[in-house]
Amino acid sequence: MEGRYITIIVAPDDGTLKRFRIHRSTFYVALSVIGIIIVGSVMMIAVYGSVFFSFHKLHKLEEENRTLKENQKKLAQLEQELNEMRKLRQQIFKMLEVDESSPTSRLREKQMASALPEEKTNIAFTDPEIARLAYSVQEERSRLPSGLPAKGYISATFGETLPRFKNPHTGVDIALPEKTPVFATASGIVEYTGDEPQLGKVVRLNHLNGYKTVYGHLSSIAVSQGKLVRKGELVGLSGNTGKSTSPHLHYEILFHNIPQDPMKFLRKKEKKDG
Repeated sequence: MEGRYITIIVAPDDGTLKRFRIHRSTFYVALSVIGIIIVGSVMMIAVYGSVFFSFHKLHKLEEENRTLKENQKKLAQLEQELNEMRKLRQQIFKMLEVDESSPTSRLREKQMASALPEEKTNIAFTDPEIARLAYSVQEERSRLPSGLPAKGYISATFGETLPRFKNPHTGVDIALPEKTPVFATASGIVEYTGDEPQLGKVVRLNHLNGYKTVYGHLSSIAVSQGKLVRKGELVGLSGNTGKSTSPHLHYEILFHNIPQDPMKFLRKKEKKDG
């Protein structure tokens, strides 16, 4: 009969002993329940940890998938823009009856590739291939003349025939105060700087894609021959040098040495303002 019970003795600090008699089967049941609770708790923690890890991994995969889709969308847009620019250039070559595959054209492309150092695009890309394509599109754009090099009044237009012109005017004249900043309308290499009887102090930029721009009657020149000039960079200050009757800037755009109307290279907003 005594073997059916288990005696548990508790000894408090006051020195008195307390005895508890528990039926052996009850003790084993309680011990089993405690064991089950401990094992269950460990399993729940393990399952919760696994679920949390899986959720975190799933969230990370969703983020990566979202980034991949955004990059793919940007890549598609850039490819479309690049194809449109190539088509536009082919149309220009065809219109001017210039062979785009000529050795001169290929040489200019190689010169531009070696002359222009790589720079970071202002668009954040994780894929180097997309970044290179973005750089290519942006670089191609930067070498196309756009806008006017300085703010002022158009005093003589392209093709205009006036007494002071022996031949039709090959550019536009912009009337403005002396020492007005003059900026490059496209990225390129400084092909020539110096004084000429007609244009006075002049800067000639070669954009190495068939285009050249000319900035004449300057009072001072801010660039030197052979220097790389970025679009929007200062090339000089306007003046009244050379054959000039009043302070103004003479601006020309040439495509394979054929003068082009600079007014056709204005952005929509500039055309409206003009």
